[in-house]
Amino acid sequence: MIEGRARIMFYFDSDDEAGWVYNAIYPETSFFQAGQTADQADIRFLKEGMKIVLDVTSGNPASFRAALSTYLKWIKVSISISGGYR
Repeated sequence: MIEGRARIMFYFDSDDEAGWVYNAIYPETSFFQAGQTADQADIRFLKEGMKIVLDVTSGNPASFRAALSTYLKWIKVSISISGGYR
């Protein structure tokens, strides 16, 4: 069986900026917090100070790609709305 795993960390210039992006996405993801399974993908989305951590694990390549792509798009949109980061 093919399994996909990814841990991506996004670093921000300030805790406020990380918080803004995290809070913009959190309402969409709150159901999947604490490792709850969503469509065969285990997702963890956490804010740790000035960084956001995204962990995605799935035993199904299609579910892995879909979950990872969705979160990355949400983060990209949130960053672009917030004025970007360095």
